[in-house]
Amino acid sequence: MDHSFDFTQSAGKKRFVKGCWSCRSKKVKCDKYYPVCDRCCRKNLSCQWSLDEPSLREKRRGAGSFKSRGSKWVPIPILPATSSSEQGKIEEHVGEVDKKSTLPPETNLVVESSPIPNDSWVTLSCDTEPSWSMPADDFLNTQYLLFPDDIYAGLFPVVDHTSQANLAIPTAWSSEMPFSLTHSLSYDHMTLPNSLILTHREHSALAHYQAVFSRYRATKDPQWSTHKILLDIGSQNSMVMHLILAVSINDTVSRERSEAATDEAQRHFEAGAQLLLEAMRNVGEGNTVALMATFFFLYLYMLNRKNVAPQRLRQLSMTVLGFVKKYKLDVLCGISPSQTQIFTVLDRNLLARLIIWTYTEDLKCGFRGFGGYLADYLAENAVMADQIYDESRTVLEKHWGSDYPDAQVVDDIENSIVLEFLYAMSRLHQLINNLSQTAELARLCTKNHIDVLFDTFERKYSSVFRLSTTNIRPRSRLLVNADLDVILFNALRIYYFRSTIVDLNVETPPEIHAAVKTVLSVTQKSFVARRDEYHDRLQWPLFMAGIETDDGIYREWIVSSLISSHMLVALQRTVEMQITLGQRLEMSAIRQMFCAEENSTT
Repeated sequence: MDHSFDFTQSAGKKRFVKGCWSCRSKKVKCDKYYPVCDRCCRKNLSCQWSLDEPSLREKRRGAGSFKSRGSKWVPIPILPATSSSEQGKIEEHVGEVDKKSTLPPETNLVVESSPIPNDSWVTLSCDTEPSWSMPADDFLNTQYLLFPDDIYAGLFPVVDHTSQANLAIPTAWSSEMPFSLTHSLSYDHMTLPNSLILTHREHSALAHYQAVFSRYRATKDPQWSTHKILLDIGSQNSMVMHLILAVSINDTVSRERSEAATDEAQRHFEAGAQLLLEAMRNVGEGNTVALMATFFFLYLYMLNRKNVAPQRLRQLSMTVLGFVKKYKLDVLCGISPSQTQIFTVLDRNLLARLIIWTYTEDLKCGFRGFGGYLADYLAENAVMADQIYDESRTVLEKHWGSDYPDAQVVDDIENSIVLEFLYAMSRLHQLINNLSQTAELARLCTKNHIDVLFDTFERKYSSVFRLSTTNIRPRSRLLVNADLDVILFNALRIYYFRSTIVDLNVETPPEIHAAVKTVLSVTQKSFVARRDEYHDRLQWPLFMAGIETDDGIYREWIVSSLISSHMLVALQRTVEMQITLGQRLEMSAIRQMFCAEENSTT
C-alpha cells in the first residue's frame, strides 16, 4: 500500500513499531512517526507507510502441502495485488490475447521438455559479422517462439510461413500489460511495499540467495553486493524474480543433495523464460538491464541442472552474443559516457558488470564444448573487454551513492587488484579453451601468446601470490580472493598442459606437479572447513587437479569435495578410463565425459 503525504503536515503524529518504507528500504534508522518521519521531512522524500500488513497465512498461496497438489498444479504468477478496476483491465487484456493466440486451450508453454528437431539447421547472423551454423535445438522451445523476425532474425530457426507444417506456431502475444510491474517484494530480510505472494520455500530460497549464494559467488558483503542490486531489480520485475527463484531453489537442492524441489525450480525457469520471450519483442533502454540479468541467471540455472541438453547451452551462448552485438551493448559500455546518452551511468555500470559475469559463465560452456561464443568474442576483442571491465568497477558505489559505507569503499579498493587478476585470467582461460579444440598446425601462435600471458601474470600480480602464502587466520575477504586466484591460476596451468600434451604417457613435469600441489594445499589450508561456502569457485580447479594427480588419497579427497554432479561424474569416468588405458585421456575425450553425463540424465 502506497501513501503520499503533504510535508507541511506537522500535527497529529503517531508512532508505529516498524517505521516507514523509505527508511527501511535504505536500512537507515527511522523515528517511526506517522505520517511523515523526520528523515523524510529533512530530505524532502515521499514518506511511505504500510499500516495493514497481511498475516503470514494470508501471504501464502493456500494451495496445501506440496505433496497434496496434483501433477498439473502450477504456481500462481508472481504479480502484485491489483485493484478491482485493474483486474478488469487485465482480464479484458488476457481475453484479447487468447483470441489472438493459436495455442490449443490446454497447451502449456513448456520450455525444456519439448522435442528437439535433429535435422534442421539455422545460421546466426549479427550485423555484418561472420555467421555460424548450428542445430536448431534452442535453449527455449522453438515450437512457440515469440520473437518477430525483424527484431531477432537468425537467432532461432526461421519459420516458413507459407508451409502448412508450420501453421501451429502461434501469433506473437502482446507484451504490453495494462499495469506496470513496479512493485516490490517482501520477505524476511527485505521488507518493501506491496508484498508479492510467495510460498514458504520461495521465502527460504530468497533468504538463501542473499545470505549464502551471493556470498560464495562474489565474496562481497551480501547487503552491499551486485547480487543485492539484482534482487532489488527482481523485486520489481517478474522475469528476473522467476529466474532468481529458479537458481536459488536449484542451488539449495544441490547443496542438500536432494531433488525434492526440482520441479518447483523448473516451473520458475519456464515462467521466466516465457516472460523473456515476450520482453525480447520490445527491447529498449528500460528493460535492457533486466534482460541481461535474465540471461546471466539462465546460465547459472542451466549450467547447474542435471538434465540440460548440451545443444541448448550452445544456443544460449549464441543467443546472448547476438543480443550483446545487435544492441551494441559491448560498444556502449566501453565508450566514454560523454559520447552516448542512451543509458544512465548506473545502467552502464550494471550492464558492464553483467556482461563480465556472463562472460565468466560462458567460459564454462566453452570448456565443456557446449558454447563459449560470447567468451570467444570478448577474448578476441580484449581492448573492448577491458573497457567494459573498467566500467563495471564502480557499480556498487554509483548504485548506493552517499549511503554506500566508507568501509565498503575501502574494501573495494583493497580487493581491486585480486578481482582484476580474476578477470584477466578469463581471457587466458578462453585462449586455452580454443587451443584445446584447434588443429595442431594452428596452435603455435596461440601457444606463444599463452606462454607470454602466464609469465606476465606471475610478474604483474606477484603481490597476489605473496598474499596467498600468508598464514593469517581468519582469512579476510582479500586473502580469500587471493587464495581463489592462485588456485585458478594453477588449475589453468594444468589445463594448458593437458591441452598441449603430445605423448599421453609422458612423466608429469615438475611445474605441473607443483601446480597440482598448490591447488590442493591452498584449498585444504583455506577452504577445508568452508568448502561448501565456496564450492562453486572450487569445483573446476579440483576437477583439473583430480584428472592429473596419481595420488589415490588426494583423488579420494577431491571426489568427496566435489558437489557438482557434472564435475563428479566426469571426473570418475575420466579416472576410470585413464586407469583402464594406462595413460592420460586427451581433452577431447574428457569433454565427451561431460556429454555422456548430460545425455545420461536427459
